[in-house]
Amino acid sequence: MNKNQLDKLNYYLKRSFSEAKTPKELNEMHCLLPSSLFDYDNETIQSKINQLKIKSDDPWVRTEKIFNFVRDNIIYDFAPEITGLSSWNASIILKSGNGFCHQKAILLTALLRALEIPTCLVFQNVKDHMLLSSRFLKLLPGGYLPTHALVAVNISNKWYRLDASLDSTLCTRKGYHISQIEFGKETLLPTHTLDGRQHFSIEKELGYFENYPEAFRALLLENIDDWNAWRKIVNKKHITM
Repeated sequence: MNKNQLDKLNYYLKRSFSEAKTPKELNEMHCLLPSSLFDYDNETIQSKINQLKIKSDDPWVRTEKIFNFVRDNIIYDFAPEITGLSSWNASIILKSGNGFCHQKAILLTALLRALEIPTCLVFQNVKDHMLLSSRFLKLLPGGYLPTHALVAVNISNKWYRLDASLDSTLCTRKGYHISQIEFGKETLLPTHTLDGRQHFSIEKELGYFENYPEAFRALLLENIDDWNAWRKIVNKKHITM
């Protein structure tokens, strides 16, 4: 996606971006609530939490265990199958075992909120520099990835951004750094690959969101034919971040 296309997308999503907050504006209590998407009261979510047996009182330990689970057990998919509104529900994402960044961030948010860690969504426009020298450059001009999703958690009255998008299997196969939680620090997409090549850069911060912007889901569903066509290309050419 080139910058003109990115600006056009941002224009259409302007209403959603108006919901964005700064960390200081976030309501911690709102960032603990379940919703139709963050449905951690669902039996599937509760069963998984019990299975993970997270006993620690340390919020960083709880965060790390949930982060690692979502990172590696929800396989990153650049273009997963979208069947309807429920494709964004945390419980459905957990059952599917795969998802793109928005879906992984939604599940991560739901699981962390269930463990009483205030969590919100964060959106960014990022650039994947590895795409610039790949055979996929024509499909993703400029390497731009708009509205990339991650989360932020509040621990000890400070917000930390965490990105669990890329699973360890993918990273090992492609020579990427595996994102690891470091207590008291943010965990973002890696800036460089293991061999030193530039990887990701954040082109624009779009803000913090207590709820998933409905316009994002509506826009994709309104253009589901384009999504399915993109999905066929991704699957055929094995495109990924």
